[in-house]
Amino acid sequence: MARCAGTFAEYALMDVREMMRIPENLSYEEASCIPLTFLVTYDLLVQQGHLKANDWLLVNGISSGVGVASLQMAKALGAKVIGTSGSEEKLNKLAALGLD
Repeated sequence: MARCAGTFAEYALMDVREMMRIPENLSYEEASCIPLTFLVTYDLLVQQGHLKANDWLLVNGISSGVGVASLQMAKALGAKVIGTSGSEEKLNKLAALGLD
């Protein structure tokens, strides 16, 4: 699995240093979701945002792919998370992932 320019094209050229081994318990489809969502989330929350335990995080559109990844990563870091969504039903489902 990897992240590179042109990822959504039929063919793409990438630097081998961007590649990551797919864990054995994940399918190709499951693994394909990880680089885009979680690397973006890591960059935003950790590298740029310096999010840490007991910080509060507001995620607009929390039921999106990057929104859910942000919720999961923030909770793993010990932060408190609130979010917005166009659907109360989606917000209720995210309570199981720790949405505050």
